[in-house]
Amino acid sequence: MLNENVGRRVVNRVGKIGLILCGFGIVTALVLSVDMGALWHDLIAIGFGLAIILILHVALMAIDGMGWWTLLPEHDAGTFVLLVWARWVRESTNLLLPVAQVGGDVVGARLLVLNGVSVRHAGASVILDKLAEGMSQLLFAAAGLAVLVTMNGPSDLALEIGAAIAVIGVAAIIIVGIQRAGGFSGVERYLYDIAWKIHPRALGAIASITEATKSMGRPRSLGISVAQHLAAWCLGSAEVWLALRFMGHPISAPAALVIESLGSTMTAAGFMVPGAIGVQESGYIAIGAALGLPAELGLAMSLVKRARQVLLGLPALASWQASELGWLRLRRHPRARTGRYVPPPSSASNAYVRRAIRILLRPVADTGLTPNHLTALRIITGLAACASCCIGTAEGYWWAGGLWIVSCLFDRADGEFARLIGRCSRLGHLYDYAGDAALNAGIFFAIGIGLRYEAGFSWTIALGAWTMIAIGTASILAETLERRIGKKSFPSRAGFDFDDIVFVVAPVLWSGHGLALLIGGAIGGPTVAFVLYARLNRLSTAPPRVMAAE
Repeated sequence: MLNENVGRRVVNRVGKIGLILCGFGIVTALVLSVDMGALWHDLIAIGFGLAIILILHVALMAIDGMGWWTLLPEHDAGTFVLLVWARWVRESTNLLLPVAQVGGDVVGARLLVLNGVSVRHAGASVILDKLAEGMSQLLFAAAGLAVLVTMNGPSDLALEIGAAIAVIGVAAIIIVGIQRAGGFSGVERYLYDIAWKIHPRALGAIASITEATKSMGRPRSLGISVAQHLAAWCLGSAEVWLALRFMGHPISAPAALVIESLGSTMTAAGFMVPGAIGVQESGYIAIGAALGLPAELGLAMSLVKRARQVLLGLPALASWQASELGWLRLRRHPRARTGRYVPPPSSASNAYVRRAIRILLRPVADTGLTPNHLTALRIITGLAACASCCIGTAEGYWWAGGLWIVSCLFDRADGEFARLIGRCSRLGHLYDYAGDAALNAGIFFAIGIGLRYEAGFSWTIALGAWTMIAIGTASILAETLERRIGKKSFPSRAGFDFDDIVFVVAPVLWSGHGLALLIGGAIGGPTVAFVLYARLNRLSTAPPRVMAAE
């Protein structure tokens, strides 16, 4: 039995690697088959528009999180912020990890359970939300197909897509009908047998989730969730509309709806391929061709979506791992569960900036302001600074520098304010950490885009992407090390924290030396990441102690 299980795992891994390599091979072939000059021009032309697309997708995830939240009972629903964060991690896991579009749903349910939602309701809500999302995507695809036929008349591609949608729709109706009639009782008994073999307690968990799914799957709540997901799908068409407009190829809103609906449907059909690599690119090229768009433009749209997936997905995966580390700490130190979550005081660093922030925050301690409000302001101003950098003008850099300083001050303020009013929470810490990691890395990518417009150096975008990945990796390693040693990875010196170096970004941008800053980050980021990795490697056998300060 053991050898059989090992053999299955090897086959699964080899299969996944083979699918990934095939996907990359398809993407490479598509890139080489189009006009690479036109493709590069379209990708570069989008510029700071990518920041707007990122913000729009955050709004879409909030709507999807609301659709998930609708399915949970009021007494065990968690907070809306928790559902949006879990949705963010869930989507990013399915897009960036080889989990066949279902592993992220398991992760999402786990995050709910770790944050207080019962196992039965978390598991049932994920199943129902997946059903609601699938139904809404089917309706969205049907609407897109109808618009395509109206615009261009019947075609072979439209007939093939229509046939596929019809088959899926009929199958869904049959499955729901059989389930309602109790025809899946044999399947349930089979699952119970498997659960009993895994662990006797697993039988009770499966049974409770099954019962919760039946009780929570009321037509009204399910219908509201479908409508919310459908609204998110329709609003997602704006991503295509904006991307093509920024590339200099504006299209109508109905055409954008056709591209997004049918392109996303083709991507979903390739769920067995990790990340739908190659499937997504082929789908957008085919749909674009049906609307008369050149192949390189369809490929450019897909690559912009890939960039959005990576830029939003990496911070989500980082926050998930940080959450798992915190949970492991609680398991190894059960006493920590009995008290309220309180991170170690950052006053141990007593940096000049933190001292000033504490003085400014005391008068507003009783005004109803919360640490999460300050974190939200940090993220909004940080994104605005990144967008200003992407413009690539002197005026844009001046705005970017000012907004960046304000964003960094809010970053220091949220943690200090949480300690001041006694409202520290693990979820708040993760929210703050994910925002910091994304913005501190993303500002360098924005600088690379801005330098492309300022000086005409196309390679600065690639350098910015390299620096962003390096600094993002260093942020994850620093957080991991702080949790292991119970204090900051780099102690304060002479009244300054190590991460106060981010304030230098503003004066460097104002002085017009963005290229020097980018090169310094491209060298310094990997260096810091290597040092942190080496320190973690030396501590590989040491147990974690306490959660580090922000």
